[in-house]
Amino acid sequence: MVPLWGGFFVMGLFPEQTYLLLRDWGNVVTQNAFINSPLVLYMALVAYTVFFAYQRCREHGLDEVQSRARSFAVLVYALIGFFPVRIEAFMDYASIPIPAYRNLLLASCALKIVCWAYLILLLVRYHFLQGTAVFAGLPTLFPSARDDAANALPESAPPPIDDDAPRS
Repeated sequence: MVPLWGGFFVMGLFPEQTYLLLRDWGNVVTQNAFINSPLVLYMALVAYTVFFAYQRCREHGLDEVQSRARSFAVLVYALIGFFPVRIEAFMDYASIPIPAYRNLLLASCALKIVCWAYLILLLVRYHFLQGTAVFAGLPTLFPSARDDAANALPESAPPPIDDDAPRS
């Protein structure tokens, strides 16, 4: 299973080059290609990663809302981590004379590597350490998807103050 994930993540690190390589291996010229964009490979990688995370959350026993919220976090990481930025041209980006463009490209390369590495570590933890609990433990930004136990008031909490009640 690890070699398959390795190939998957290498394709995600270099989606444009992978697309061009697959098109060359298939002897498909640009005029005859059904799809002429590496974004198809990019979207397929993102979609599979999100689907995988959603299914692992469901296997762990989370309900649909919680599973969707946690797979949304994986969606954000996958969109950034598999984005077709040419990281092999990093040194060329460093020589761009306009600072705004140079900093934007360098930051996008760095962010891509960080998100890509996070996804790899997430899968390493899933396969070798924690199983489906890795995906179930992902943080979510949606308050409606957090556990009811975390949203409930503790037993020792004082009752809410009623401003309409008469004061003594």
